[in-house]
Amino acid sequence: MNQEAYETDIAIVGAGVGGAYSAWRLRDKISAPEHQKIDLEGKRLYEYGWWSLMDWVLSREAIELINDAGGYDAPFRNWNAAVAMDVFRNNAPGWDVPSRMIATGFQSLPEALVQGFINQGGRYHSRHRLCAITPFEQQGQTRVKLVFENARGTRMVVNARHAILGLPKRSLELLDQDSVHLRTAEIQSDIDSVISKPAIKLYLGYPYPWWKVLGIRGGKSVTDLQIKQSYYFGAEEDRPAGEAGNTNALLLAAYTDGRVLDYWHPLARGNEFAGAENPFVPVGQSPLPNESRATNNQVVQAQKELKALHDLKYIPKPYTAAYMDWSQDPYGGGYSLWKPGQKSLATQKRMRHLPGLPIHICGDSYSDLQGWVEGALTSTELMLEEHFQLERPHWIEKDYLSRFAE
Repeated sequence: MNQEAYETDIAIVGAGVGGAYSAWRLRDKISAPEHQKIDLEGKRLYEYGWWSLMDWVLSREAIELINDAGGYDAPFRNWNAAVAMDVFRNNAPGWDVPSRMIATGFQSLPEALVQGFINQGGRYHSRHRLCAITPFEQQGQTRVKLVFENARGTRMVVNARHAILGLPKRSLELLDQDSVHLRTAEIQSDIDSVISKPAIKLYLGYPYPWWKVLGIRGGKSVTDLQIKQSYYFGAEEDRPAGEAGNTNALLLAAYTDGRVLDYWHPLARGNEFAGAENPFVPVGQSPLPNESRATNNQVVQAQKELKALHDLKYIPKPYTAAYMDWSQDPYGGGYSLWKPGQKSLATQKRMRHLPGLPIHICGDSYSDLQGWVEGALTSTELMLEEHFQLERPHWIEKDYLSRFAE
């Protein structure tokens, strides 16, 4: 087995938004919220589970309505009630918050951050799994040894003064037993302080945005059908610098989590969806990686439910279909939720710098905006300011991060 090794100052693992933002912010260095204090029957709000709390004040029918109308299965997870209260308050109807999309696609954001890092001399390795991380002493300083493995089984060793892990709970749990320093009772308790929430998405590409005949120009629909949530996007020709005459349009046909996944997981088995012919996409030249391609079973069921949701007898056959299941390793879930009894701010602070180790864990999994890019960015920015002495960027409002820091 081939093995490559090199030295570096800071090793960043996980090139999602948190990891990419860390790299971009560090590029020039190359070379308790009040609601947690509420008492209820002699206990603090954070000590309760959200489902338990709702059972006190709502009927079973009301809880089912929240689940059906909200689009998420979150009411049926007994997660930290204090954090849940804040999440639902911030996402309540009536907030006049504009929504925008990146013209070149969201993927271009982490790619641009990483490219800025590379332009300053940083190294970037894609599709490498972190197998183990162990501290060692060198010249009176504690450093860390990181062992990575690519798809071919080739291993690479990186020795660093600091390691930033933008990883979810399951990825941390999958580290080899050599990572004994992450197996201490205190660190293991903090890693286990969140629940991994399974979720899937099924995207369908159509020859035209058929939903526009219903007056739908964007936004989403929520249903009690198995697809749960659908998000509408425009045609390719409508994008900035879009291809003239290209009416291909994308629909996030199914965004589901929780109990309904027992319905979708069996449909992931079967023949891959072939797709209809399309003048703008050559047959057999799908840009999707094999692991992201949907099955015929999934597409047939989604098409059936989309017709029922929109009360249509006909919708065109998709030319492509993509499926993502975040419950699979190394993700373990689409997003995380704090467990009851967790003082989330204190836990986040410990995770941003593990006691006695030059290891920093950030990202949305261990933030107070779990499941959101903002959570990853907020967690990462606090870590960079606290432990790498970076000045806060001018575009972040002075008091914005105060409610996320203990």
